[in-house]
Amino acid sequence: QLVRAQALARPQRLAMSARSGSELVHVNRVEGPALGAGLSKVVGGGVSIDGRGRYGFADHQAKGDGGLVFARPSLGSIRLFGEHDFRDVGDVAERSGAMNSLAAQEFGSDYTDPYRVEAGGMRYELPQFGSTTFRFTGTYEHQRPLFVHATPVTGHYGTTIPADDRHATRWVVEAERVPSLWWLGTELAFRADARLTMPFESNVAGFDASELGTIRGALVANVERPVGDFRIVTSATVAGVRTMTSGAPVPVVDLVYLGGPVSGPGYNYHSIVSTLGWSAHAELRVPAPFPAFSLGRFGRVPARGAFAPFAHIVGVGGPTPRGFPAVGAAYLLPFDLLRIDVARGLGTNGRWTFGVDLNREFWKIL
Repeated sequence: QLVRAQALARPQRLAMSARSGSELVHVNRVEGPALGAGLSKVVGGGVSIDGRGRYGFADHQAKGDGGLVFARPSLGSIRLFGEHDFRDVGDVAERSGAMNSLAAQEFGSDYTDPYRVEAGGMRYELPQFGSTTFRFTGTYEHQRPLFVHATPVTGHYGTTIPADDRHATRWVVEAERVPSLWWLGTELAFRADARLTMPFESNVAGFDASELGTIRGALVANVERPVGDFRIVTSATVAGVRTMTSGAPVPVVDLVYLGGPVSGPGYNYHSIVSTLGWSAHAELRVPAPFPAFSLGRFGRVPARGAFAPFAHIVGVGGPTPRGFPAVGAAYLLPFDLLRIDVARGLGTNGRWTFGVDLNREFWKIL
């Protein structure tokens, strides 16, 4: 806290900034290739400003956001912001940003489902409590659908989600815990959020705007534990949404989307959609051979990777609850840098899927 207080108190020069590599360059079916950059400056006295922008070469549009931050080490921070950007409907990322850009550009495989958001609001982030951070966000925003503008090298893109064109207020409470020790030698990481969305006008005949408001909650948790040379890895996702009035339709952007390498291996991306859904994953990582080689003066790559057989299930609630089981296996290269997955969905619309991606611990910076 002392170091942070000193850093916030001293003015700093204007600096380049980005939350991930994909903010600098990425490809998707809406923007095509997009280039971006960000700037930030600590003014002093706990005040800082930041801004980011990018331009899509297929939709020929600029997007971005900017904010003014007031921070105190013992009191947390308040950020006033405005944005004209995209928001994804998924509760979990199914692919790293770098790999998704490559797959989208070359094969028309885009694992994002975005819609446009023009918003202004405030976010309050409390001081970190142990390994957990709490945030409260309130916005007034205009949500609109997006459309496909790009063309891949091979294949073709699927359509975007038919988001409603609406004005609404959105209130979100979030809690996020970084991977850290928990009970019985396990490591726990989770992200949870609850949000209330209230539209200003009704676009559904027979319902007032107040009846179309939604309450939505989601929890994504990962628990791991080493057992000798082995490692048990489990994860779970649960999310649900309901409207203020029974029988009112749930907006497309608030539904629960599952399916893909993380939330539903063995099933197509976001092919499982419901108002209530969950998934559970369990795998056992065991040492596996790998051809070692020298890195010169930097050392040597070890002769051991990991083999991880796993079982996975997706479930949806509602009038007709259903389950979508899957089994598969993964091979992790030394240092867990690269993961190769093969899975087979055993339920309705299940199929063989194959995936290669960087370790999920790196996705936040990719």
